[in-house]
Amino acid sequence: MGKGRIDGGRLHGRIAVISGGGRGLGGMSRSAAIQYAREGIGVNTVFPGPMATPMLDATDPVLVRKVVESIPRHRVARPEEIAEAVLFLASDESAYMAGAELVVDGGFTAP
Repeated sequence: MGKGRIDGGRLHGRIAVISGGGRGLGGMSRSAAIQYAREGIGVNTVFPGPMATPMLDATDPVLVRKVVESIPRHRVARPEEIAEAVLFLASDESAYMAGAELVVDGGFTAP
């Protein structure tokens, strides 16, 4: 299972590198999902949106406010919310998923 980043074209300086890397990870995960599916190995990717972390705390507050305003839920994710998505993909409940990109971003990439 991979963790990537999608930001729906909202590239903010240094975030562009992270966004591009996330798209590459999604393609790699889909390829691995096809390769290992017959062996019963599920490969999926979690794409978290903006999340409450020390890195976010160190980010320019004006930028953080702009990002939060563009999230339909009007807040960043708690790390536990992302962890729940990862736990789901690690559980038997996701046994039939292969090559999925699970976006957990409060609707950030929806508009």
